[in-house]
Amino acid sequence: MEKCRKRTWTIKESYADDLFTDGRQGICLNCGEIGQFAEPDAREYTCYCCGCKTLYGFEEAIVEMYIEVVPDGTPV
Repeated sequence: MEKCRKRTWTIKESYADDLFTDGRQGICLNCGEIGQFAEPDAREYTCYCCGCKTLYGFEEAIVEMYIEVVPDGTPV
């Protein structure tokens, strides 16, 4: 089993806009799974995909600097 750890992720601006519009999207900082239901300020919820307690609300992940949003067209 993979060890759980928080990683940083880079996403495109247009994709980030879609996630902000929904308002209930989460991202697992371990496996990168996006789309899990989470409050915007969720921290350390259990990820349905990998089972780690590294699921954050999208807005919280940005505030905590786990997500870097880059302009569209920027290589990721």
